[in-house]
Amino acid sequence: YSGQSIQTRISFDEVDLQNFYGFNSPSYGREKDYRLFCALRFFAVDETRFFVRLYQNIEFGYLLGCYQRPTGNDFVIALSQSSVSRCVAEVANIINESIASMFIRFPTSLDDKNKIKDKFFRKYGIPGIIGCIDCTHVVIRKPSRNVEYVYCAARKSAHTKNVQIVCNADLVIFNVNPSYGGSTHDSYIFINSQISEALRERYFNGERDSWLLGDSGYAQLPWLMTPIEHPQNFAEERYNVAHKIARATVKRCIRVLKSRFRCLSRQRILMYSPLKTSKIINACCTLHKIMIQQGYELPSEEVILSEQQVENNEVDIEVNMSSNALLEH
Repeated sequence: YSGQSIQTRISFDEVDLQNFYGFNSPSYGREKDYRLFCALRFFAVDETRFFVRLYQNIEFGYLLGCYQRPTGNDFVIALSQSSVSRCVAEVANIINESIASMFIRFPTSLDDKNKIKDKFFRKYGIPGIIGCIDCTHVVIRKPSRNVEYVYCAARKSAHTKNVQIVCNADLVIFNVNPSYGGSTHDSYIFINSQISEALRERYFNGERDSWLLGDSGYAQLPWLMTPIEHPQNFAEERYNVAHKIARATVKRCIRVLKSRFRCLSRQRILMYSPLKTSKIINACCTLHKIMIQQGYELPSEEVILSEQQVENNEVDIEVNMSSNALLEH
């Protein structure tokens, strides 16, 4: 990948990659770059190239959200499946420990909140909105028998993580909670989350003009607005329409996230433990936030719509994975 061949690029100007990757010893040489490249290719965007400037004259990209063995077989990487597994785990750990909290954080300053509210109001006509909330399922391998029931999502016909996502009108994620299994209800996840506690505290401290938007699966709260179940007049019907259009922001955000990072797609299975899966989800959400801030173009509408179609059709996941996939850990 030469600099001349790159038409679109993204650089981590805000992140010192030397410190980010934790290798200060010259003895590592370019090895750290290939580890990062390998992990990024595994996380993956499908038909888009995501470039990270590691040196002034060298850029690496990744193309497909494939499994570990195909990732290692890439002609640039040439690593064994076990080496790819270690690279993915190592990079996910470093992103979680070093930079995730820098990018995935709930707005606290009055200026930040007002900017978000203003954008929602100008786009959707609803005042006081600081974010939209929803959950999405990420399919994982079958966990150990003693905790398997926690991750059984009957509606998805698979073992999943139910991941809470909160975003603004620009699809920027500022809260992600991948701690719960697929059998956990969205409302339970929110009520027991740190963001719920923070909003509750703000409300009782006098902040009565900030709300999240959630679907009817959530309970109506002073800081969470849901649709009116049985509208009685034109004003309530208008509210429901505006609410639905604005709330679609988080659904689009989730589709963009899964379109960019195909390892999270409904058509994939993360062959990792629930803990490692959570770290990979956090890492992908962090990289998504960086890409948004750097102005990187969104996936094509065709790719986004294909992800939406998969979600809407609730396609059953094939649990009888190939022998190569089952060997991954």
